[in-house]
Amino acid sequence: MRRTIKMSMGVGASSLIMIFVVLAAVTLATLALGTAHADYKLAMKSAKGVSQFYKADSKAEEILAHIDKVLRYTAVSNLEKELLAIPGVAIKDTREDTIEDRHIVYEVPINDRQILSVILEVNESAKLSQLSYNIIAWQVVNYVEWDYDEGGLGFEDIIIEE
Repeated sequence: MRRTIKMSMGVGASSLIMIFVVLAAVTLATLALGTAHADYKLAMKSAKGVSQFYKADSKAEEILAHIDKVLRYTAVSNLEKELLAIPGVAIKDTREDTIEDRHIVYEVPINDRQILSVILEVNESAKLSQLSYNIIAWQVVNYVEWDYDEGGLGFEDIIIEE
């Protein structure tokens, strides 16, 4: 009589492999869900920032259109008075006391940390006998300094001070 030897893994080994496969799948699913949630939050924050910027940019364009209208249709003698009547507009002296040597400056708030700063240079066109402008600066300015404690990286609990 011959004895046959059965070589099988048995129920215990296959159960262990199945447990490890399920555990790996659950771990990967949890990581994927966490990454998807972080990407969603970042996309919403980015969309909010872009929306706020373009809203401020639109407001700055409206003010620029008003300034353009004032420069085209206002006499030079009344120009400063008319420009200062526009909300948020200031005139910054650069050298002398003529309108050509001054800059028109205004700022539009984007959010609680940033502003859109616009600086215009006034030019007098000899051909058209009217004033025009050049845009010197149209830029986003951070007026609140970033604070590490406020916007930290999230590792505050593990930093060891010696």
